[in-house]
Amino acid sequence: MESIKDTAGKVARQAGVKQPSGKVKQATGVELPSVQNTIGDPNCPICKGIGFVARDLPVSHPDFGKVQVCECRKDQVTESFRNRLYEMSNLDALKDFTFSSFQPRGRDKLSKSQADSIETAFITTKRYADSLKGWVFIWGGYGCGKTHLAASGANSAVARNIPTLFLT
Repeated sequence: MESIKDTAGKVARQAGVKQPSGKVKQATGVELPSVQNTIGDPNCPICKGIGFVARDLPVSHPDFGKVQVCECRKDQVTESFRNRLYEMSNLDALKDFTFSSFQPRGRDKLSKSQADSIETAFITTKRYADSLKGWVFIWGGYGCGKTHLAASGANSAVARNIPTLFLT
C-alpha cells in the first residue's frame, strides 16, 4: 500500500501542480509549503504568496480556524466574483447597457410628452437601482428603452456584487 504522501504526490504531478520547494512560516507560527506557482503575490509580506491567511485568534472566537483571502488577492477575488455574477445573471450581451449610456430624453424627433415620459422612467429606474428598495415596473412600446433601463439597473447591482438574474 502507498503512503498518503506518495499518493498525493502522484495526484499533484498528474494535475501539473509544481512540488513544494521549502517552507514558509506564517504569522500564526504554522509552517506551510511554498509553491513556485503561487496564487498570491510572491512578494506579499503577509502571506508570502500563498494567497490566504489565518488569524491568530482564541479558540472561543467565531472566526477561529477560518482561512481568509489575503489583501494581495482581494481585488482578484472580487473581480472573479463579479465575472461569475455576470455569467449567472444572463447580462453578457447587455453589459454595455448602463445609465450613463442611456439617453434620458430619448432619441431625436420625440414629442415633449414622450421625452418627459422616458426621462421619468430613467429617473425612477436609477433611483431604484441606487437604493434597491421597493420595486420598479417599466412598460412601453417597442424601442422606447425598457430593456436598456432594466439592464442598466441589473448591471448596477452586479457591479456592487449583488447576485442578479436578468430575464426578459
